[in-house]
Amino acid sequence: MEITSQISDKIDSLINSKSQSIVREVTYEHEYSGKFSTYIAISPKDLAEIKRIKAEGSEDFDIEISKKFRYFDTGIEYSYLSDIDTETPYYPCTFTIADFPDGINQAPSITPCLVILSHEQYVKLLKWRINVGKTGFDSLIFSDKQLYYYIRQWLSERIYCNPTTPALVIPSFAIEDTQILAETDEILKGIV
Repeated sequence: MEITSQISDKIDSLINSKSQSIVREVTYEHEYSGKFSTYIAISPKDLAEIKRIKAEGSEDFDIEISKKFRYFDTGIEYSYLSDIDTETPYYPCTFTIADFPDGINQAPSITPCLVILSHEQYVKLLKWRINVGKTGFDSLIFSDKQLYYYIRQWLSERIYCNPTTPALVIPSFAIEDTQILAETDEILKGIV
């Protein structure tokens, strides 16, 4: 299916409706574990304040901004705020994983999992799904290997870090882009 202007308008409308679910990449430094990043929802007011502080060229973030986005490792020590990406919006996107730890001998465990996608990745995934219809997620590899491996890696890390999975056991799993499927259905409603 060709991405028409009508579909593009619906995609833009969907993206605009997601303004409340945008998250930003926040980087921290820890004395022992070094730099790491996480994603946090930041209000428009706080984002404007952060942009103002960055524009002034201050080497350190304002104390209030640092306190507001403090990251606790334990109850005692915390990591120090290093940077907040104010330019790139990210979207949490729900995928569903069917985990087959024992092959197909038992029913899989079904787990929803969030993947954080950049604006560009999110739009690419929507357009891909509109073009291919209800084909399996793994067919994304033929259209966009980089995006496919990014999502698969993100989800793999969540499965492998599962405390119930025995060490050195790599479970088989299937992926469904649940949220993208639902959103493309909405986008395509009423399109001839």
